[in-house]
Amino acid sequence: MAAMSIKKLGGICLVVGAIAGAVPLILSVFLGATPTEGINIFKFFADEAVKNGIATNAYALISIIGFALVTFGVFTLRDILQNDESDNAIMRLGAYLFFLGSVGLIIGWSLDNAIVWGEADFAKHLMTIEMAFFFPSGVLYWSGAGLVALTLAGNSYVNSLFARGICIFALIACALHIYTILSIDPNSVSTIMPLFVLTGIGNLIGPAFFISIGIKMMK
Repeated sequence: MAAMSIKKLGGICLVVGAIAGAVPLILSVFLGATPTEGINIFKFFADEAVKNGIATNAYALISIIGFALVTFGVFTLRDILQNDESDNAIMRLGAYLFFLGSVGLIIGWSLDNAIVWGEADFAKHLMTIEMAFFFPSGVLYWSGAGLVALTLAGNSYVNSLFARGICIFALIACALHIYTILSIDPNSVSTIMPLFVLTGIGNLIGPAFFISIGIKMMK
């Protein structure tokens, strides 16, 4: 069997990982139930996770694999671009923040398993811990993605206009994650709905960004 280049493997990981990481969350956001005003957000999402059972566990596993593969692809891309010193510093920081954000999101997704397997009385508290990982990790994740996009804005790996658009979206995503952390009311769905909508959008354009890079790396 012919040896596969690290560049091609990184590209495959970006494509497969982006799809794997996006599908579960897209299904959850667009097909899942939405809490009504006045009920506890964390209890609602915990009850939904328990109700969906095996599907919840499958979503978590697929998402975790997706984040791991995309992170490998990003680090591979960073290594490929190392010879360009003008881009390397920003790319290194972006890859580092992206890695930290991905680890936090992986831990958050893993807690879905604990919610399904654990005692019902603790489900709400576990969901609260899960969201405590998701929100700050989202800041790191999108900060890293934005810096990676900024590095690639003048590069042949992705359309320059698309990369700049990702930078702007990443900045908005970071700001909204921080705003939500500081202003969320667990009993008011309106305080999380803007981030809920942005997450749905982000899981459409984010994977498209990584898939486009991955396809370029595979050629």
